[in-house]
Amino acid sequence: MNELVAVLDEAQCRELAPVMMSCDDSELVRKCQDGDQSAFCQLVDKHKRQAYWIAFDLTSNHETARDISQDAFIKAFKSISTFNSDNSFAGWLRKIVTNLSIDELRSRARKSDVSLEVVTEGSEIPSRHENSPAERLEAEEERGLVLRMLDKLPPKYRTVLVLRDIQGLSYEEIARMISRPRATVRWRIHNARKLFKDLWERHVTARGAKEE
Repeated sequence: MNELVAVLDEAQCRELAPVMMSCDDSELVRKCQDGDQSAFCQLVDKHKRQAYWIAFDLTSNHETARDISQDAFIKAFKSISTFNSDNSFAGWLRKIVTNLSIDELRSRARKSDVSLEVVTEGSEIPSRHENSPAERLEAEEERGLVLRMLDKLPPKYRTVLVLRDIQGLSYEEIARMISRPRATVRWRIHNARKLFKDLWERHVTARGAKEE
């Protein structure tokens, strides 16, 4: 475990990672499997932001997202020796992060009294890439509202909606990631969007009533 902590230490990774900036993921994985610690540092450096945002989009909590992304790298580090370097490291890591996030959502659901049953086409998630400060502030406020509504959804609906409409994955990628048939994924996304639209419209109606 001490070795693992050292590998994930940002200061140490910053010192080691630049040595291998030109390597692609498959080469880094092979070097890591040969015992090169700096290779894993480079993988962490390349993918830590994506891992964090996937976890945050699913859990809506910064601290939880940091913990999950770090746990995902730890799991990847422990299993790197058996990983096929010809496969996508990014895809593998994304699946680890998603599974850890789903476990967290399931844990929350067991502790919560909130139970919604069944999100409809056309609900857009605000982008993180707005131009002006005013646009960024407005987008962040809207995004915060979206995430609070997503947090009300059952884990199985929240997960597929985030993976499809925020992360932009295909139905096939989501199906492989959550180990469910493509038809099940499409059905869950359809229901998830219906519920999300209903929640959004109720919020807009309530806000309009307050402003009158």
